[in-house]
Amino acid sequence: MAEEYYYVDNQEQQAGPVTKADLKNLFATGEITTETFVWGEDMAEWQAVEELPKLKAFLHRSAAPAKPKIPAVPSIPAAPAAPEAKSPLSGLFGGRGGGGGKDPLAALRKKKKKKKAKMQVESAGRGEEVADAPKSPNVDRKAIEAKRNEDKQKWRTLKTPEGVAYYHNTETNETTWDKPDCLKTADEIDKDGDWYWMPHKQEAFIPCRLISKNTNGSWTVETEDGQTHSVMKKHTPLESLKWSQLRSPVKDLVLLDVMNRPLILHNLRERYVDNQIYTNVGTILIALNPYKRLPLYTPAIIESYQRNKSREPPHVYAIADNAFQGLIGSKSGQSIVISGESGAGKTVCTKQCMQYLAEVAGSTESNIEQKILSANPILEAFGNAKTVRNNNSSRFGKYVEIFFDAKFKISGAMTTNYLLEKSRVVIHSEEERNYHVFFQLCRGGPADLLKSLKLSSDPADYRYLQNGTFDVDGIDDKEEFNELTKSMRKLQFTDKEYNDV
Repeated sequence: MAEEYYYVDNQEQQAGPVTKADLKNLFATGEITTETFVWGEDMAEWQAVEELPKLKAFLHRSAAPAKPKIPAVPSIPAAPAAPEAKSPLSGLFGGRGGGGGKDPLAALRKKKKKKKAKMQVESAGRGEEVADAPKSPNVDRKAIEAKRNEDKQKWRTLKTPEGVAYYHNTETNETTWDKPDCLKTADEIDKDGDWYWMPHKQEAFIPCRLISKNTNGSWTVETEDGQTHSVMKKHTPLESLKWSQLRSPVKDLVLLDVMNRPLILHNLRERYVDNQIYTNVGTILIALNPYKRLPLYTPAIIESYQRNKSREPPHVYAIADNAFQGLIGSKSGQSIVISGESGAGKTVCTKQCMQYLAEVAGSTESNIEQKILSANPILEAFGNAKTVRNNNSSRFGKYVEIFFDAKFKISGAMTTNYLLEKSRVVIHSEEERNYHVFFQLCRGGPADLLKSLKLSSDPADYRYLQNGTFDVDGIDDKEEFNELTKSMRKLQFTDKEYNDV
Protein backbone atom coordinates (compact mmCIF):
# COMPACT_ATOMS: atom_id res chain seq x y z
CA MET A 1 0.00 0.00 0.00
CA ALA A 2 1.35 3.46 -0.98
CA GLU A 3 2.41 5.84 1.77
CA GLU A 4 -0.36 8.36 2.52
CA TYR A 5 -0.21 11.79 4.11
CA TYR A 6 -2.58 14.46 5.44
CA TYR A 7 -1.57 18.11 5.03
CA VAL A 8 -2.68 21.69 5.80
CA ASP A 9 -3.72 23.45 2.56
CA ASN A 10 -3.53 27.15 1.57
CA GLN A 11 -6.87 27.83 3.27
CA GLU A 12 -5.42 26.44 6.50
CA GLN A 13 -7.76 23.46 6.34
CA GLN A 14 -6.83 19.81 6.79
CA ALA A 15 -6.74 17.92 3.46
CA GLY A 16 -5.96 14.38 2.37
CA PRO A 17 -5.12 11.59 2.41
CA VAL A 18 -2.80 11.80 -0.60
CA THR A 19 0.13 9.69 -1.79
CA LYS A 20 3.76 10.85 -1.91
CA ALA A 21 3.40 11.26 -5.66
CA ASP A 22 0.38 13.52 -5.10
CA LEU A 23 2.38 15.58 -2.58
CA LYS A 24 5.09 15.98 -5.18
CA ASN A 25 2.59 17.34 -7.71
CA LEU A 26 1.16 19.72 -5.12
CA PHE A 27 4.69 20.89 -4.30
CA ALA A 28 5.46 21.46 -7.98
CA THR A 29 2.35 23.66 -8.44
CA GLY A 30 3.03 25.63 -5.27
CA GLU A 31 -0.03 24.40 -3.37
CA ILE A 32 2.26 23.16 -0.59
CA THR A 33 5.73 24.35 0.47
CA THR A 34 8.50 23.21 2.82
CA GLU A 35 6.63 25.11 5.56
CA THR A 36 3.46 23.02 5.09
CA PHE A 37 2.53 20.75 8.02
CA VAL A 38 1.95 17.08 7.15
CA TRP A 39 1.11 13.89 9.04
CA GLY A 40 1.60 10.25 8.04
CA GLU A 41 0.80 6.94 9.71
CA ASP A 42 4.43 6.47 10.81
CA MET A 43 4.63 9.93 12.39
CA ALA A 44 3.90 10.67 16.05
CA GLU A 45 2.81 14.26 15.39
CA TRP A 46 2.26 16.92 12.73
CA GLN A 47 5.54 18.23 11.27
CA ALA A 48 6.60 20.73 8.63
CA VAL A 49 8.04 19.30 5.41
CA GLU A 50 11.38 20.99 6.13
CA GLU A 51 11.66 18.87 9.30
CA LEU A 52 11.38 15.65 7.27
CA PRO A 53 14.67 15.34 5.28
CA LYS A 54 13.64 12.28 3.25
CA LEU A 55 10.28 13.72 2.25
CA LYS A 56 11.86 17.12 1.55
CA ALA A 57 14.50 15.54 -0.70
CA PHE A 58 11.82 13.52 -2.51
CA LEU A 59 9.74 16.63 -3.20
CA HIS A 60 12.79 18.62 -4.39
CA ARG A 61 14.05 15.89 -6.65
CA SER A 62 12.45 17.30 -9.82
CA ALA A 63 11.05 20.59 -8.61
CA ALA A 64 12.04 23.83 -10.28
CA PRO A 65 13.73 26.32 -7.89
CA ALA A 66 12.13 29.66 -7.09
CA LYS A 67 12.51 32.53 -4.65
CA PRO A 68 12.04 31.59 -0.97
CA LYS A 69 9.81 33.32 1.57
CA ILE A 70 8.88 32.92 5.20
CA PRO A 71 5.12 32.22 5.24
CA ALA A 72 2.70 32.79 8.06
CA VAL A 73 2.49 29.94 10.53
CA PRO A 74 -0.58 27.84 9.65
CA SER A 75 -3.42 27.47 12.10
CA ILE A 76 -3.72 24.31 14.09
CA PRO A 77 -5.43 21.74 11.86
CA ALA A 78 -8.29 19.72 13.26
CA ALA A 79 -7.48 16.14 14.10
CA PRO A 80 -8.37 13.85 11.18
CA ALA A 81 -11.84 12.38 11.50
CA ALA A 82 -12.08 9.13 13.43
CA PRO A 83 -12.12 6.41 10.71
CA GLU A 84 -12.97 2.75 10.47
CA ALA A 85 -10.66 0.19 12.05
CA LYS A 86 -8.03 0.08 9.28
CA SER A 87 -7.63 3.82 8.81
CA PRO A 88 -4.07 5.19 9.36
CA LEU A 89 -5.61 7.98 11.45
CA SER A 90 -6.44 5.65 14.30
CA GLY A 91 -2.92 6.15 15.65
CA LEU A 92 -3.58 9.82 16.33
CA PHE A 93 -5.75 9.20 19.35
CA GLY A 94 -3.87 8.18 22.46
CA GLY A 95 -0.65 7.09 20.75
CA ARG A 96 -0.04 3.83 18.90
CA GLY A 97 -2.34 1.78 21.06
CA GLY A 98 -5.27 4.19 20.76
CA GLY A 99 -7.79 4.69 23.51
CA GLY A 100 -6.01 7.56 25.36
CA GLY A 101 -7.60 10.96 25.84
CA LYS A 102 -4.44 13.00 25.10
CA ASP A 103 -4.80 15.80 22.54
CA PRO A 104 -2.78 14.60 19.49
CA LEU A 105 -2.11 18.13 18.29
CA ALA A 106 -0.78 19.52 21.56
CA ALA A 107 2.80 19.12 20.35
CA LEU A 108 1.98 20.95 17.13
CA ARG A 109 0.53 23.87 19.07
CA LYS A 110 3.66 24.04 21.22
CA LYS A 111 5.91 23.81 18.20
CA LYS A 112 4.07 26.60 16.39
CA LYS A 113 4.49 28.93 19.38
CA LYS A 114 8.23 28.20 19.56
CA LYS A 115 8.61 28.62 15.81
CA LYS A 116 6.80 31.95 15.85
CA ALA A 117 8.93 33.23 18.76
CA LYS A 118 12.12 32.13 16.98
CA MET A 119 11.13 33.92 13.76
CA GLN A 120 10.43 37.11 15.71
CA VAL A 121 13.83 36.96 17.47
CA GLU A 122 15.72 36.34 14.20
CA SER A 123 13.94 39.15 12.36
CA ALA A 124 14.55 41.55 15.27
CA GLY A 125 18.24 40.65 15.22
CA ARG A 126 18.42 41.51 11.52
CA GLY A 127 16.50 44.75 12.12
CA GLU A 128 13.82 43.81 9.55
CA GLU A 129 10.23 42.58 9.47
CA VAL A 130 9.33 38.97 8.64
CA ALA A 131 7.04 40.24 5.90
CA ASP A 132 10.10 41.60 4.06
CA ALA A 133 11.71 38.14 3.78
CA PRO A 134 12.08 36.52 0.34
CA LYS A 135 9.23 34.50 -1.10
CA SER A 136 8.98 30.74 -0.53
CA PRO A 137 10.44 28.28 -3.05
CA ASN A 138 8.63 26.38 -5.80
CA VAL A 139 5.67 28.78 -6.23
CA ASP A 140 5.14 29.20 -9.96
CA ARG A 141 2.64 32.06 -9.98
CA LYS A 142 2.33 32.06 -13.75
CA ALA A 143 1.51 28.35 -13.80
CA ILE A 144 -1.12 28.79 -11.08
CA GLU A 145 -2.72 31.72 -12.92
CA ALA A 146 -2.65 29.78 -16.20
CA LYS A 147 -4.39 26.83 -14.51
CA ARG A 148 -7.01 29.19 -13.05
CA ASN A 149 -7.71 30.73 -16.45
CA GLU A 150 -7.93 27.27 -18.00
CA ASP A 151 -10.54 26.26 -15.40
CA LYS A 152 -12.48 29.46 -16.05
CA GLN A 153 -12.93 28.49 -19.70
CA LYS A 154 -14.72 25.29 -18.67
CA TRP A 155 -17.47 27.05 -16.73
CA ARG A 156 -20.49 28.97 -18.03
CA THR A 157 -22.54 31.34 -15.87
CA LEU A 158 -26.26 30.89 -16.58
CA LYS A 159 -29.39 32.39 -15.02
CA THR A 160 -32.84 31.09 -14.18
CA PRO A 161 -35.95 32.97 -15.40
CA GLU A 162 -35.93 34.74 -12.01
CA GLY A 163 -32.38 35.99 -12.64
CA VAL A 164 -30.65 33.65 -10.17
CA ALA A 165 -27.16 32.62 -11.31
CA TYR A 166 -26.05 29.00 -11.59
CA TYR A 167 -23.00 27.38 -13.18
CA HIS A 168 -22.43 24.68 -15.83
CA ASN A 169 -19.18 22.87 -16.57
CA THR A 170 -18.96 22.23 -20.32
CA GLU A 171 -16.33 19.51 -19.84
CA THR A 172 -17.95 17.39 -17.09
CA ASN A 173 -21.57 18.56 -17.68
CA GLU A 174 -21.80 19.38 -13.97
CA THR A 175 -24.42 21.96 -12.89
CA THR A 176 -24.25 23.69 -9.51
CA TRP A 177 -25.59 26.67 -7.57
CA ASP A 178 -22.20 27.08 -5.89
CA LYS A 179 -19.83 29.43 -7.69
CA PRO A 180 -16.63 27.57 -8.69
CA ASP A 181 -13.45 28.78 -6.97
CA CYS A 182 -11.90 29.81 -10.27
CA LEU A 183 -14.74 32.30 -10.87
CA LYS A 184 -14.75 33.82 -7.40
CA THR A 185 -13.64 37.37 -6.77
CA ALA A 186 -11.34 38.27 -3.88
CA ASP A 187 -14.36 39.34 -1.79
CA GLU A 188 -16.12 36.06 -2.47
CA ILE A 189 -13.04 34.07 -1.49
CA ASP A 190 -13.14 35.95 1.81
CA LYS A 191 -16.61 34.46 2.33
CA ASP A 192 -15.17 30.94 2.44
CA GLY A 193 -15.30 29.17 5.76
CA ASP A 194 -17.86 27.63 8.08
CA TRP A 195 -21.16 29.55 8.06
CA TYR A 196 -24.04 29.27 10.52
CA TRP A 197 -27.43 30.80 11.32
CA MET A 198 -27.32 32.90 14.48
CA PRO A 199 -30.58 33.79 16.30
CA HIS A 200 -31.41 37.50 16.14
CA LYS A 201 -34.07 39.54 17.97
CA GLN A 202 -35.26 41.57 14.98
CA GLU A 203 -34.41 39.37 11.98
CA ALA A 204 -35.08 35.98 13.66
CA PHE A 205 -31.87 34.56 12.11
CA ILE A 206 -28.82 36.13 10.47
CA PRO A 207 -25.87 34.40 8.75
CA CYS A 208 -22.49 34.43 10.46
CA ARG A 209 -19.06 32.90 9.85
CA LEU A 210 -17.13 30.97 12.48
CA ILE A 211 -13.91 32.76 13.43
CA SER A 212 -12.72 30.63 16.35
CA LYS A 213 -13.79 28.12 18.96
CA ASN A 214 -12.76 29.30 22.41
CA THR A 215 -11.61 27.29 25.41
CA ASN A 216 -14.61 28.40 27.52
CA GLY A 217 -17.02 26.70 25.09
CA SER A 218 -18.02 29.89 23.28
CA TRP A 219 -17.68 30.59 19.56
CA THR A 220 -16.50 33.84 18.05
CA VAL A 221 -18.51 34.55 14.89
CA GLU A 222 -18.60 37.35 12.33
CA THR A 223 -21.75 38.57 10.56
CA GLU A 224 -21.88 39.76 6.95
CA ASP A 225 -21.58 43.40 8.02
CA GLY A 226 -18.23 42.65 9.73
CA GLN A 227 -19.44 42.69 13.36
CA THR A 228 -18.11 40.00 15.69
CA HIS A 229 -20.14 38.26 18.39
CA SER A 230 -19.40 35.73 21.10
CA VAL A 231 -21.94 32.92 21.23
CA MET A 232 -22.22 30.18 23.83
CA LYS A 233 -22.74 27.17 21.59
CA LYS A 234 -24.23 25.15 24.45
CA HIS A 235 -27.08 27.61 24.98
CA THR A 236 -27.45 28.95 21.44
CA PRO A 237 -27.76 26.22 18.81
CA LEU A 238 -26.35 27.32 15.46
CA GLU A 239 -27.59 25.64 12.28
CA SER A 240 -24.98 25.29 9.54
CA LEU A 241 -25.42 26.68 6.01
CA LYS A 242 -23.57 27.20 2.77
CA TRP A 243 -22.87 30.85 1.99
CA SER A 244 -23.88 30.26 -1.64
CA GLN A 245 -27.42 29.41 -0.46
CA LEU A 246 -27.86 33.03 0.58
CA ARG A 247 -27.45 34.17 -3.02
CA SER A 248 -29.86 31.68 -4.63
CA PRO A 249 -33.47 32.38 -3.55
CA VAL A 250 -35.87 29.88 -5.11
CA LYS A 251 -39.52 30.26 -6.14
CA ASP A 252 -40.44 26.85 -4.68
CA LEU A 253 -39.13 26.04 -1.20
CA VAL A 254 -39.01 22.29 -1.96
CA LEU A 255 -35.96 23.12 -4.12
CA LEU A 256 -33.95 24.25 -1.09
CA ASP A 257 -30.96 22.06 -0.24
CA VAL A 258 -32.01 22.16 3.41
CA MET A 259 -35.54 23.09 4.43
CA ASN A 260 -35.15 24.67 7.85
CA ARG A 261 -36.66 27.76 9.45
CA PRO A 262 -33.70 30.13 8.90
CA LEU A 263 -33.31 29.35 5.21
CA ILE A 264 -37.09 29.46 4.57
CA LEU A 265 -37.36 32.89 6.24
CA HIS A 266 -34.28 34.16 4.38
CA ASN A 267 -35.68 32.95 1.05
CA LEU A 268 -39.06 34.62 1.68
CA ARG A 269 -37.39 37.85 2.81
CA GLU A 270 -35.13 38.07 -0.27
CA ARG A 271 -38.10 37.54 -2.62
CA TYR A 272 -40.25 40.01 -0.66
CA VAL A 273 -37.62 42.75 -0.95
CA ASP A 274 -37.70 42.16 -4.73
CA ASN A 275 -41.54 42.54 -4.72
CA GLN A 276 -41.96 38.81 -5.30
CA ILE A 277 -44.64 38.32 -2.66
CA TYR A 278 -45.65 34.79 -3.72
CA THR A 279 -43.59 31.65 -3.06
CA ASN A 280 -44.60 28.01 -3.55
CA VAL A 281 -44.14 25.07 -1.22
CA GLY A 282 -45.15 22.36 -3.67
CA THR A 283 -48.89 22.90 -4.23
CA ILE A 284 -49.16 25.38 -1.33
CA LEU A 285 -48.76 29.10 -1.93
CA ILE A 286 -47.24 31.48 0.63
CA ALA A 287 -48.43 35.07 0.13
CA LEU A 288 -46.83 38.01 1.97
CA ASN A 289 -48.77 41.25 2.28
CA PRO A 290 -46.72 44.00 0.53
CA TYR A 291 -48.82 46.81 2.08
CA LYS A 292 -48.70 48.61 -1.25
CA ARG A 293 -50.20 48.20 -4.71
CA LEU A 294 -48.22 46.06 -7.15
CA PRO A 295 -48.93 45.54 -10.89
CA LEU A 296 -49.67 41.83 -10.45
CA TYR A 297 -53.38 41.60 -11.29
CA THR A 298 -53.86 42.95 -14.81
CA PRO A 299 -55.86 41.22 -17.61
CA ALA A 300 -52.57 40.47 -19.41
CA ILE A 301 -51.26 38.58 -16.38
CA ILE A 302 -54.52 36.62 -16.10
CA GLU A 303 -54.11 35.62 -19.74
CA SER A 304 -50.51 34.50 -19.22
CA TYR A 305 -51.51 32.14 -16.39
CA GLN A 306 -54.43 30.82 -18.39
CA ARG A 307 -52.15 30.14 -21.37
CA ASN A 308 -49.13 28.51 -19.64
CA LYS A 309 -48.83 28.96 -15.88
CA SER A 310 -45.90 26.51 -15.62
CA ARG A 311 -43.60 29.18 -17.07
CA GLU A 312 -44.86 31.90 -14.78
CA PRO A 313 -43.71 32.72 -11.23
CA PRO A 314 -45.84 31.68 -8.22
CA HIS A 315 -49.14 33.57 -8.06
CA VAL A 316 -52.62 33.31 -6.56
CA TYR A 317 -53.88 33.04 -10.14
CA ALA A 318 -52.00 29.74 -10.50
CA ILE A 319 -53.85 28.36 -7.46
CA ALA A 320 -57.21 29.44 -8.90
CA ASP A 321 -56.32 27.93 -12.28
CA ASN A 322 -55.32 24.61 -10.66
CA ALA A 323 -58.74 24.47 -8.97
CA PHE A 324 -60.56 25.27 -12.21
CA GLN A 325 -58.58 22.70 -14.20
CA GLY A 326 -59.22 20.14 -11.45
CA LEU A 327 -62.95 20.86 -11.74
CA ILE A 328 -62.83 20.26 -15.49
CA GLY A 329 -60.59 17.19 -15.28
CA SER A 330 -62.26 15.34 -12.40
CA LYS A 331 -65.77 16.83 -12.77
CA SER A 332 -65.91 17.10 -8.98
CA GLY A 333 -65.88 19.99 -6.52
CA GLN A 334 -62.62 21.75 -5.68
CA SER A 335 -61.63 23.75 -2.58
CA ILE A 336 -59.22 26.61 -2.02
CA VAL A 337 -58.38 27.21 1.65
CA ILE A 338 -57.05 30.70 2.41
CA SER A 339 -55.77 31.13 5.96
CA GLY A 340 -53.47 33.45 7.89
CA GLU A 341 -53.27 35.92 10.73
CA SER A 342 -54.93 39.35 10.74
CA GLY A 343 -53.47 41.57 8.04
CA ALA A 344 -51.94 38.71 6.07
CA GLY A 345 -54.04 39.49 2.99
CA LYS A 346 -56.73 36.78 3.06
CA THR A 347 -59.49 39.09 1.82
CA VAL A 348 -57.43 40.30 -1.14
CA CYS A 349 -56.40 36.74 -2.08
CA THR A 350 -60.05 35.66 -2.02
CA LYS A 351 -61.02 38.53 -4.33
CA GLN A 352 -58.17 37.71 -6.74
CA CYS A 353 -59.20 34.04 -6.93
CA MET A 354 -62.79 35.06 -7.70
CA GLN A 355 -61.57 37.61 -10.24
CA TYR A 356 -59.55 34.94 -12.06
CA LEU A 357 -62.42 32.44 -12.13
CA ALA A 358 -64.84 35.09 -13.34
CA GLU A 359 -62.48 36.10 -16.14
CA VAL A 360 -61.56 32.57 -17.25
CA ALA A 361 -64.88 30.74 -16.86
CA GLY A 362 -67.38 33.46 -17.71
CA SER A 363 -71.08 32.80 -17.10
CA THR A 364 -74.23 31.56 -18.76
CA GLU A 365 -76.30 34.56 -17.66
CA SER A 366 -75.49 38.17 -18.41
CA ASN A 367 -72.66 39.43 -16.17
CA ILE A 368 -73.38 37.01 -13.35
CA GLU A 369 -69.65 36.76 -12.61
CA GLN A 370 -69.55 40.55 -12.15
CA LYS A 371 -72.45 40.33 -9.73
CA ILE A 372 -70.47 37.85 -7.66
CA LEU A 373 -67.55 40.27 -7.50
CA SER A 374 -69.93 43.12 -6.64
CA ALA A 375 -70.81 41.38 -3.38
CA ASN A 376 -67.35 42.14 -1.96
CA PRO A 377 -67.86 45.89 -1.27
CA ILE A 378 -71.06 45.07 0.64
CA LEU A 379 -69.46 42.33 2.72
CA GLU A 380 -66.44 44.51 3.51
CA ALA A 381 -68.53 47.55 4.45
CA PHE A 382 -70.60 45.66 7.00
CA GLY A 383 -68.00 43.13 8.14
CA ASN A 384 -64.62 44.85 7.97
CA ALA A 385 -63.01 47.39 10.30
CA LYS A 386 -59.68 49.01 11.13
CA THR A 387 -57.58 47.14 13.69
CA VAL A 388 -54.12 47.83 15.10
CA ARG A 389 -52.44 45.63 12.47
CA ASN A 390 -54.78 45.94 9.50
CA ASN A 391 -56.78 48.87 8.08
CA ASN A 392 -59.29 46.55 6.40
CA SER A 393 -59.58 43.54 8.67
CA SER A 394 -62.43 41.07 8.13
CA ARG A 395 -64.11 40.61 11.49
CA PHE A 396 -66.03 37.50 10.38
CA GLY A 397 -65.46 34.15 8.70
CA LYS A 398 -66.52 33.67 5.10
CA TYR A 399 -67.32 30.57 3.06
CA VAL A 400 -67.89 31.26 -0.64
CA GLU A 401 -69.37 28.67 -2.99
CA ILE A 402 -69.26 29.24 -6.76
CA PHE A 403 -71.48 26.99 -8.88
CA PHE A 404 -70.73 25.89 -12.45
CA ASP A 405 -73.00 24.34 -15.08
CA ALA A 406 -72.22 21.34 -17.31
CA LYS A 407 -70.22 23.59 -19.65
CA PHE A 408 -68.14 24.85 -16.72
CA LYS A 409 -69.63 28.33 -16.87
CA ILE A 410 -70.44 30.15 -13.64
CA SER A 411 -74.14 29.76 -12.90
CA GLY A 412 -74.33 31.27 -9.41
CA ALA A 413 -72.69 31.72 -6.02
CA MET A 414 -73.53 31.71 -2.34
CA THR A 415 -71.64 33.32 0.56
CA THR A 416 -72.04 32.07 4.12
CA ASN A 417 -70.71 34.31 6.89
CA TYR A 418 -70.17 33.31 10.49
CA LEU A 419 -68.61 34.44 13.79
CA LEU A 420 -69.18 38.17 13.25
CA GLU A 421 -67.46 40.24 15.97
CA LYS A 422 -70.59 41.90 17.37
CA SER A 423 -68.81 43.47 20.37
CA ARG A 424 -67.01 45.88 18.01
CA VAL A 425 -70.26 47.82 17.62
CA VAL A 426 -69.97 49.16 21.19
CA ILE A 427 -66.28 48.80 22.16
CA HIS A 428 -62.84 48.76 20.54
CA SER A 429 -59.29 49.89 21.37
CA GLU A 430 -57.86 53.39 20.84
CA GLU A 431 -56.11 52.66 17.53
CA GLU A 432 -59.13 50.85 16.04
CA ARG A 433 -62.56 51.89 14.86
CA ASN A 434 -66.07 50.56 14.31
CA TYR A 435 -67.26 48.89 11.12
CA HIS A 436 -66.58 50.83 7.91
CA VAL A 437 -70.22 51.20 6.94
CA PHE A 438 -71.14 53.69 9.69
CA PHE A 439 -68.29 56.06 8.75
CA GLN A 440 -69.17 55.65 5.06
CA LEU A 441 -72.79 56.54 5.76
CA CYS A 442 -71.95 59.59 7.88
CA ARG A 443 -69.41 61.01 5.41
CA GLY A 444 -70.87 59.86 2.10
CA GLY A 445 -74.62 59.65 2.64
CA PRO A 446 -76.81 62.33 1.04
CA ALA A 447 -78.26 64.95 3.39
CA ASP A 448 -81.88 63.77 2.96
CA LEU A 449 -80.87 60.19 3.82
CA LEU A 450 -78.98 61.29 6.94
CA LYS A 451 -81.95 63.45 7.97
CA SER A 452 -84.40 60.58 7.57
CA LEU A 453 -82.14 58.34 9.65
CA LYS A 454 -81.51 61.14 12.18
CA LEU A 455 -77.72 60.82 11.74
CA SER A 456 -74.96 63.41 11.98
CA SER A 457 -72.34 63.78 9.26
CA ASP A 458 -69.59 63.85 11.90
CA PRO A 459 -68.73 60.45 13.45
CA ALA A 460 -67.18 62.25 16.44
CA ASP A 461 -70.67 63.09 17.66
CA TYR A 462 -71.26 59.49 18.80
CA ARG A 463 -70.20 58.23 22.21
CA TYR A 464 -69.58 54.64 21.09
CA LEU A 465 -66.87 55.93 18.74
CA GLN A 466 -65.09 58.28 21.17
CA ASN A 467 -62.37 55.87 22.34
CA GLY A 468 -61.24 54.96 18.82
CA THR A 469 -59.90 56.64 15.68
CA PHE A 470 -62.05 58.17 12.92
CA ASP A 471 -59.77 58.16 9.87
CA VAL A 472 -57.92 55.37 8.06
CA ASP A 473 -54.94 55.86 5.76
CA GLY A 474 -55.76 54.80 2.22
CA ILE A 475 -59.54 54.67 2.72
CA ASP A 476 -61.87 57.40 1.43
CA ASP A 477 -65.16 56.78 3.26
CA LYS A 478 -67.17 58.98 0.89
CA GLU A 479 -65.89 57.16 -2.18
CA GLU A 480 -66.39 53.78 -0.48
CA PHE A 481 -70.04 54.70 0.20
CA ASN A 482 -70.55 55.37 -3.51
CA GLU A 483 -69.08 51.93 -4.31
CA LEU A 484 -71.39 50.37 -1.73
CA THR A 485 -74.54 51.89 -3.23
CA LYS A 486 -73.45 50.90 -6.77
CA SER A 487 -72.96 47.30 -5.66
CA MET A 488 -76.35 47.17 -3.99
CA ARG A 489 -78.05 48.50 -7.13
CA LYS A 490 -76.12 46.05 -9.33
CA LEU A 491 -77.32 43.18 -7.13
CA GLN A 492 -80.87 44.53 -7.53
CA PHE A 493 -81.57 45.59 -3.95
CA THR A 494 -85.02 47.15 -3.79
CA ASP A 495 -85.50 50.64 -2.32
CA LYS A 496 -87.05 49.11 0.77
CA GLU A 497 -84.12 46.68 1.21
CA TYR A 498 -81.70 49.53 0.60
CA ASN A 499 -83.25 51.71 3.30
CA ASP A 500 -83.74 48.83 5.72
CA VAL A 501 -80.06 47.93 5.51
